[in-house]
Amino acid sequence: MSDGSDALHARIEALEEEVRRLAGRVDRLEVGAGALSTTAVAQSPVLLSPRPANDAVSEGPSVTQPAQGIVALGGRTILALAGAYLVRALTDAGILSPLAGVALGLVYAVLWYVQADRAGTRNEPLSASFHGLAAGLIAYPLLWETSTQLRILDPASALVALVGIFAAGSAVAARHRLGFVAWLGTGLALGTVAALLVETRELLAAILALLVVAATVEALAFRELWLGLRWPTALVLDGALLILAWLVGRP
Repeated sequence: MSDGSDALHARIEALEEEVRRLAGRVDRLEVGAGALSTTAVAQSPVLLSPRPANDAVSEGPSVTQPAQGIVALGGRTILALAGAYLVRALTDAGILSPLAGVALGLVYAVLWYVQADRAGTRNEPLSASFHGLAAGLIAYPLLWETSTQLRILDPASALVALVGIFAAGSAVAARHRLGFVAWLGTGLALGTVAALLVETRELLAAILALLVVAATVEALAFRELWLGLRWPTALVLDGALLILAWLVGRP
């Protein structure tokens, strides 16, 4: 009997040991599962957080705003040109004298360069470029028409005014690094001087104006700004000098 009871006690102790071992394993598994779930919950806001609804709304204007801004700036430029045509209409109607109309038109163009400078100060280069576009499209055609078609300004006066307008535009472009304004102003200035040279035959005044334009371009190049402007300026100036040399060499 004693042997049987001893064997029974041994088996019960073995079973108890096995139960304790299994309970320890279960406890370890539960601890590991709890830590894993805690880590997953902690990381879920980063990994699985739903995208806010306002993100889609905020991305919409970032895509469409540049196009809308260009359209708005283009419309504003058209209104600026309409203001210049209003000055022309007042002059044609006799409300303004021809010389007053020209002076008012040039002041109006310079005011758009002032607006370009203010926009550049506000760190709005696109708006400043459109302001410069309006100023150039008003000033240079006005100078050409008033000196060749309307005969209000003599060619020398028109070229002096052209140099002043070009210097103002170049100063604004250099101050705010507006490459579009610099290239546009240089192209319009060179084209206007060439057109005045062909139409009025004022060779000496045109060459002097071109020399001032070239000096301004060199000043920009000295500041490492738009070195490519040298080439069209040099071509127009060399052409004018060749014409002068040809005229001087004639018998």
